[in-house]
Amino acid sequence: MSCGNHHDTPCRDVLDAAFFYIDDEMSDGTVRRAIEIHLEECGPCLEEMSILRRLKHMVFCSCGCSNGETAPDTLRDAIRGQITELRLTMTEIEIRNE
Repeated sequence: MSCGNHHDTPCRDVLDAAFFYIDDEMSDGTVRRAIEIHLEECGPCLEEMSILRRLKHMVFCSCGCSNGETAPDTLRDAIRGQITELRLTMTEIEIRNE
């Protein structure tokens, strides 16, 4: 995914770090700020981040996790893997359509 504009932090890097950003698991404040700047400049990435946040919330709610339970790491990893695979497939389709 790309909006077609140049950014100091490429769209691919932002989307690859999306779950760490959403989960507030970024250990490097400079990288976090670079992502924030990118999202201020790039509508498509901001929309993708919004979709991932909603998806994360839906998974959270569907797990019955509102009572303080957390999903197992294996489930989270599997979901992240499937989302990444889907995003890569969508990127391939976008490239073929250009």
